[in-house]
Amino acid sequence: MITFAHTKKKNLLNFNGPSVERLLKKIDQKLAHETSSNNLKRLKKLLVRKRTLQKNRRNIFEKCPPKFDQQDEPMISHNSTSSYQFYDDICYEILSFIDDWKLILLTCSLISKQWLNVVRERVKLCVEFKNPIVSKKTIKLMMNRECLEQFESMNVRGISRLQFYKIFEKTKQLTKLDIGKSIIWLEGFKSITELKHLNSLDMNNMVFMEKESKLELLESISQLHQLTCLNISSNNVGFNTFKPIGNVKQLTYLDVSWNYISDEGAKVLSQLSQLTHLNVNCTIIGIEGAKYISKLTKLRTLIAARNNFWIEGCQYFSEMEQLTALDVSHNSIGNTGIKYLSKMKQLTELNINDNAINQFGTEESKLIRELSQLTKLSISSNNIGIEGVTAISTMSQLRTLNIFFNRIGLAGAKLISGMQNLTVLDICNNDIGTNGAKEISKMKQLTKLDIARNMIGNEGAKALKSMKQLKSLRNTFNNIIWNDDEDLSLGEIL
Repeated sequence: MITFAHTKKKNLLNFNGPSVERLLKKIDQKLAHETSSNNLKRLKKLLVRKRTLQKNRRNIFEKCPPKFDQQDEPMISHNSTSSYQFYDDICYEILSFIDDWKLILLTCSLISKQWLNVVRERVKLCVEFKNPIVSKKTIKLMMNRECLEQFESMNVRGISRLQFYKIFEKTKQLTKLDIGKSIIWLEGFKSITELKHLNSLDMNNMVFMEKESKLELLESISQLHQLTCLNISSNNVGFNTFKPIGNVKQLTYLDVSWNYISDEGAKVLSQLSQLTHLNVNCTIIGIEGAKYISKLTKLRTLIAARNNFWIEGCQYFSEMEQLTALDVSHNSIGNTGIKYLSKMKQLTELNINDNAINQFGTEESKLIRELSQLTKLSISSNNIGIEGVTAISTMSQLRTLNIFFNRIGLAGAKLISGMQNLTVLDICNNDIGTNGAKEISKMKQLTKLDIARNMIGNEGAKALKSMKQLKSLRNTFNNIIWNDDEDLSLGEIL
């Protein structure tokens, strides 16, 4: 009789039944994407392995020793006790094609002790709960699994049960955790502070059940010495509560947007010298706060929209020579702010939406053109005029342009249509009309277009139909009259 090493009779039946069927199905799904010429060798190897699996499945079911053709690579080891089992490498190869953590945890790990060991020793699981309501039964089932230590990443947004936090007591190897929009208790967070390998933590928009838990939570974060990425946005954190974050010196990525940290909080941020990405959107930071932030010499990306630092803040930011991406939208920096920002020749991304920028003159046009490294520019909800559009249209390096609500009209659309390197364009609400849509339709390199609220009518919609390369199109509120005798749709794009 053929037996599997470390496998009981009931597990043998499980192996012959749905387990292998599901594994083979996963391989089929993988093979469906492995058809390019560069992967022919790997494809052939996978096909041989799949064929061998099918033979093994049939032989095991009939309880007779497996037989191989000469060209087949043996995938089952035979020892002196007449036990047959897959090599560990083959088990791992099969598991690597499965992206369903539940299948690995609740099925594959139960095939035999060998499969359990392969899962425990080699597989790193990424877990995502799409349904935020996790039942007690699911929690109990997970708590009884020996493979919880293999969880490397967990996305469990919207936790509403205290019992779920106990799972973290068994996930000691976790490196990435997202529990945003969850209900949290002090008892629950204590288990998170034991995750010593954690390097990324997302806790945005949390519901704190105890009044003092918010402060204790932030104080506990300093115990996570491997943590480099932290998101605590939208938590109504004030300055006094925010102070402990200054102790997490190793942070490189921090999102504290939509909190009330003010200039004093910005002073705390200036202590985090390793930061390369900082989001302080809507945090009541003023001129003094901008001065503190400008001291972060390793910062590459700064999102500082919806604050109160105005023109003076731009002056401080312009001294940050290492910045490559800057968002100072909704700050009323005006035309004078352009003067300071134009000094940042290294910028590749700039967002100056809604900043009370008025008609461009000769000086402003010259200054904006000096940003020769820009590939992404957002300048919506201003009033730059035709001079501004003329200046922007000469920036041939731009790949993405957001010029929403600037009333540029047909003349502006003609200028923009000549920007041959643009792939993403938002020209919404600019009164370009039918002829403007026809001009934009000439941009065959565009892959994403927002042309809503421009009153382009049926003729404009017909012109857009020629843009077969578009992957995304927004074309709403354009006075288009749908008739049965004409097709103005763009298939799945609309």
